[in-house]
Amino acid sequence: MAHYLDVKPVSEVDMPSCMEILIPSFEFMSISEILNGLNTSSDREALSNLHWQTIQEHVARYPQSGAVGIKCVDVDQVTRNETIIGYAEWFIYPQPRALDECLKPLGFMQPPRSADNDKNVSIRDYFRPSIETRADIMGTQPYGLLVWLCVSPSFRRKGAASRLMKWGTDQCAKLAVPAYLEASHEGKKLYESLGWQELQHPRVRDIGYPIMMWWPNESPETRDVGTDMHALNKN
Repeated sequence: MAHYLDVKPVSEVDMPSCMEILIPSFEFMSISEILNGLNTSSDREALSNLHWQTIQEHVARYPQSGAVGIKCVDVDQVTRNETIIGYAEWFIYPQPRALDECLKPLGFMQPPRSADNDKNVSIRDYFRPSIETRADIMGTQPYGLLVWLCVSPSFRRKGAASRLMKWGTDQCAKLAVPAYLEASHEGKKLYESLGWQELQHPRVRDIGYPIMMWWPNESPETRDVGTDMHALNKN
């Protein structure tokens, strides 16, 4: 059966359906249960609230960056009903930030239903290498950050992930900023096919995942960044 896929910003009511895809997609993470909870109604609701709050905080601070949470929907050609089959979160920073802002964890980096300090420490320790490496590479300059990308298993390899990626890079192109992500080993081939390039960095082994970047084609500012990054890539 042919599928018509579309991408658009999420609303608050979409979040539980998005979390239903996100939670099992990232069970491979060693802190998955602490960070995201289990794929139960109560944990999905708690995680939805946490992600929605993080999204709203970013949009309020950087309104020109566009939407953060993006859904991919399968549209029934007869009824026009939409089913959410993919989800991404793009945190785009359209202007330079102070270094302490660049090193600040995003709001969802805390347990969804617990104030347990040990769990908070575990999450901070898990993300610290990623955050510090990203700040080391990108500095305080503007860029777009893909944090989450997930697709329902029955809809994988049907174009949903590519559409979610294109939404973010289109936004980055409009703002003339590069984009940055840490790839799963499974997703690396997709990103490469969409023009992303892998970077080498001394701390990649601390992260455990490839670092990849994408540059707009026509931006003097990001061409300068690209030159620096390619030089780093050769070291």
